[in-house]
Amino acid sequence: MILARTFFQYLLGFGILLLMAGCLGKPDLSPTEDQPVYFQYYYESAGRRGGWLIDQAGNIRQYDFYNYPHIFRRWSFPENEGLTFRELQSNSLLARVIRGQVPDTEFTERKEWIAETSPDQLEESANASADFHETFTTYIWDDDEERYQEVLLQQRGYYGDVDNPSKMAEEIVVWMKIVWDTYAQ
Repeated sequence: MILARTFFQYLLGFGILLLMAGCLGKPDLSPTEDQPVYFQYYYESAGRRGGWLIDQAGNIRQYDFYNYPHIFRRWSFPENEGLTFRELQSNSLLARVIRGQVPDTEFTERKEWIAETSPDQLEESANASADFHETFTTYIWDDDEERYQEVLLQQRGYYGDVDNPSKMAEEIVVWMKIVWDTYAQ
């Protein structure tokens, strides 16, 4: 009798565990309110490397690895594991030159677009440029990994052309190009 009751309790506990695991579903991937960096542009051309990012205050912060190689040595790259809050914040602070600021209402609206990008599905093409490379990215928080994951929005150049098929990713790239031309002095 005791053995049957213990076995039944084991089965019940195991069933509840399976039910809970099934309810977890996809991890929450979204921007956070205190996120240090929301959008980033990076380029390589003829040995020069650098770019700009938009921080949590809407500041457009520029970085230059060619003229300031010490920044490159201290920069945290996301690779596959993503970036911690501290690493993303450090990158933001290393991009010392503030070129301008995105207006609050516009910036608030664009941050909401991030949740509608697709971090998983990318479309590659065979096109490649031998002398230039650029990427447009955003960052989203991964609760499971407790890190910010980089989401590639668009890549052009000698590593091949890659597009994020999300309509919102395309909109963000267009907006980022306008931001640089409009607000960065």
